[in-house]
Amino acid sequence: RATSVCQTTCIINAVSFGCADMNARYGKHLLLATEACFCRTQLSSISNNQGPQNTNILIREAQLSANDGNRKTRASEVESLTKQYKNMERLCLSSPTARFTDREAVFVNKEVHLGEMDVYGFDYDLTLVTYTSALAEFIFRKTSHLLVWKWKYPRELLNIAFDPNFLIRGLHLDIKEGLIMKVDAFNNIQADTVHRGLQPVPVETVKSVYNGLYIASALLRGDRRTEKHHMTQVMDFFSLPAVYVVCSVIEHFKKSGINFQPECIYTDVRNAIQIIHQTGLLHEAIMRHPELYINPNPKLRSFLDRLCSHGKRLFLISNSGAEFINEGMKFAVGNDWRTLFDVIVVGANKPDFFRSKTTAFRAVDECGAFRSWEGVSKFEKGQFYLGGNLDLLRQFTKWSFQRVLFVGDHVYYDLADASNQWGWATAAVIPELETEIEISNTEVYRFNLRRLMLLEDLLLNNQLVVTAEGQAVLEDWRKERDHLRLLTKVCFNEHFGSIFRSFHNPSYFSQRLGQYASMYTSSVNNLLALPVDHTCYPRRTPLPHE
Repeated sequence: RATSVCQTTCIINAVSFGCADMNARYGKHLLLATEACFCRTQLSSISNNQGPQNTNILIREAQLSANDGNRKTRASEVESLTKQYKNMERLCLSSPTARFTDREAVFVNKEVHLGEMDVYGFDYDLTLVTYTSALAEFIFRKTSHLLVWKWKYPRELLNIAFDPNFLIRGLHLDIKEGLIMKVDAFNNIQADTVHRGLQPVPVETVKSVYNGLYIASALLRGDRRTEKHHMTQVMDFFSLPAVYVVCSVIEHFKKSGINFQPECIYTDVRNAIQIIHQTGLLHEAIMRHPELYINPNPKLRSFLDRLCSHGKRLFLISNSGAEFINEGMKFAVGNDWRTLFDVIVVGANKPDFFRSKTTAFRAVDECGAFRSWEGVSKFEKGQFYLGGNLDLLRQFTKWSFQRVLFVGDHVYYDLADASNQWGWATAAVIPELETEIEISNTEVYRFNLRRLMLLEDLLLNNQLVVTAEGQAVLEDWRKERDHLRLLTKVCFNEHFGSIFRSFHNPSYFSQRLGQYASMYTSSVNNLLALPVDHTCYPRRTPLPHE
């Protein structure tokens, strides 16, 4: 706080010789300087020729002048901050309300000319057909039962209720540590989202585990070369109940004082999920009661019919089996649904379907049985084909891949390779988007967000406050900012917030969505509102330097 010895000497000399201008300018510095013992020694040596009495008078005058200046500085600084805050409050109340966002809109990341798209491709699960929350609870229950009866987990797990609102899509699960969290687009952990089991973890604990709040990309994605697959990301509907089982088991073990290794729990749950899928338990339940597990979609047939009427070629690529897809599409579209599709690929094993060149296509019937033991050399409209790969698809169809739009729900399995490796235009179906838009359109959320942004501008523009009183005002502002950030987070999800944001940064999920999806929307039906020759333009958003 004190000035250098040389500067202090100049100041004191100026004051001692009665320089009023220097006294007014440097009185505060003189007061600060005299607080230091070393500076007092300098003062004594300099003032020997002035006499102790005169020097003390001059110092006292300088102190009084400095105190008066400090009082004025404190008062004027606090007054300025108070005035700015009141202006902010007025702006917050008077700012024009932004137009509401249409929850059925199509949001564009990359420019796409639909008139140039001759071919439309679709995933099946969670794209053409979406599922009810009853199916998520079914998966949770069956997984818990398998843990208890097959691997002898505590029977008390059967009494745990499924909470469909606890988790959100896009979270990362640390397999080794047993921590679930949200990560932003820059690999930073959003500290207040980290949970072990169903309980939040203190920030200090998180920092000690990860040596800070940053996670290397290799750990987030999994590095196959080094086998450092410590993290898995919750990317689809089926993952949510499975991960909730992991969290519930960890929570029960913690409360019961049972020692455990998180990785073992994750492995057992993953194996249970595989059994549910491979034995057909899940698919059989859906086929028996489609009205219970499949969301009604009356617009889907109209959408597909319109594409066909405009000469568009349609194809379907799914990892699910022929019988399951056939029953689901008959329920959603009609018994003649296969007449709409030029190519139907089942058991595709995405994402390897986009990468491999060795797996051949096999013709199968609607029950999944082989129709012949000969290789496939061409496609017949409305027929099922098992396996295969994208290179063969291109050879058989002769489609220009620059004129393909593929619609799917899984950012990695459906969209990443199709977009990056093959140049397809891609559309992501994100059902959660509809609810998030409804929330962001509420007056409470819009008011809190507007106030938060204005308050952050105040903090940005007042970082050079020098007085303790001014710093106290800024600290109050920071506390209010934290409160507003919390309010805008919990309205989406109490524990993890929005799937698209990590406070002011995009979430890791949102960043990947922007990278691999040309556009995204809440339902495939929303594309029906766009003319077939419509051009999807992304909005120009300013860069930080613009």
